[in-house]
Amino acid sequence: MIVENGIFSFGSVECPLDKINNVACSQSILGRIIGFGNVEIQTAAGHGATVYINAKHPQLLKERITTMQGEYKKFNGKEEAKAYGNLLLDAHNNSDCISVATELEKIFQLKEIGALTDEDFQNIKIILNT
Repeated sequence: MIVENGIFSFGSVECPLDKINNVACSQSILGRIIGFGNVEIQTAAGHGATVYINAKHPQLLKERITTMQGEYKKFNGKEEAKAYGNLLLDAHNNSDCISVATELEKIFQLKEIGALTDEDFQNIKIILNT
């Protein structure tokens, strides 16, 4: 997520989605009536929190950030699982000594957290058992 501000001068801060710890919004009574409020994004990045003051539809902005963060985590987990699967395949093809039971347990855990599909899990099991 990139935050930019300024009319005559310009400022920009990048907040990686995986560094966002918390997203909160608040609205006054008037803000609720006219659809404006504040959104605070707390990150683990060096700049701390980013606050949008008088943002239009703050609850919607908060929900979109949270949704994007969830999608990023799902995508990133799948990419890590594929990379792990490729490492297993390379190790198997190179006849490296690996514990099949240990590796099956690891890929089962990846499947349980949603980083691997059932199909990916079954394909890796076949590779490990050959």
